[in-house]
Amino acid sequence: SPLLSLMIRIASAMTGELFLLWVAGVSAERASHLGAFTGMGLVLAVFGVGAMLGPTAGRWLRRIGSAKTGLLASALGSGAILLLFGLFELTVGSSFILALGFVLAITILNRARMVVLETFRQAEFKGTRFVRIMSWSYSFGALGTILGLQIGYWLHLSTQPVACLFIGGILWVFIGVIVNLKVAAPVDA
Repeated sequence: SPLLSLMIRIASAMTGELFLLWVAGVSAERASHLGAFTGMGLVLAVFGVGAMLGPTAGRWLRRIGSAKTGLLASALGSGAILLLFGLFELTVGSSFILALGFVLAITILNRARMVVLETFRQAEFKGTRFVRIMSWSYSFGALGTILGLQIGYWLHLSTQPVACLFIGGILWVFIGVIVNLKVAAPVDA
């Protein structure tokens, strides 16, 4: 649904674009032999590898179960990774290598989810219904990205990511629950 697209994009934006800036900053801060520019280059390379592997993971998720199962697995996986990474960062402080591993894992899950969701929409909706669903979903997704980025700015995501990691993790778990809910079909009178 378009509301699901809104929530997905809020959660993705809160742990995406601005978070990459934090990871690049961690390279200069915690890996003294690297500068922020080299760190950002490594972050973008790891992001690219994740974006390349994600669609393959999405096809694999789609083959082993339904779209609902794939969305549930990717949402709960994202939630667990975000919450664990946030807890680790809060208590111990992550290394640059661990932060890069997080970027790789979350990018793979995000791209896999996109493949599962888009494939489901293409198979399920036809003609004008597909156009209507996609236009509303893209509109709500764009709004979700704006809201997620704004929340990230307010919470200083690029310098202190823990709050956004926890909020994003909770959102992903909530999204997983929503995707898995069984809604009773209306009965015709």
